[in-house]
Amino acid sequence: AECLEMLTSRKIGAGETVGRKTGSLAWRLARGELGGKTEPKSSEFKFQPTEADIEVGVFSVEYYMVDDIYKFSNGESISGWSNGAHNVENIDKKIEPDHNQVYLARRK
Repeated sequence: AECLEMLTSRKIGAGETVGRKTGSLAWRLARGELGGKTEPKSSEFKFQPTEADIEVGVFSVEYYMVDDIYKFSNGESISGWSNGAHNVENIDKKIEPDHNQVYLARRK
């Protein structure tokens, strides 16, 4: 029964969009549990190799979740996970310092 519940979509009730109400403001803010929704990113980003990358025949992009930075093979970098995303909608970066975890997750 639980497996079937996970496979079917469900409607989110009004009470589920407000976020956590217990705990200090600083703690809830650090965990991203205030319930506020941000607008989808309006501009779309595309990774494009430079002329030097094309000449060498190598173009790599690595994302470092903890530092929240993209690093390119040519030594350049951009900061912020959403700045390197083609399109951002309904995604938040979650930081859980008490569990030593950082991850991207869908908003509920």
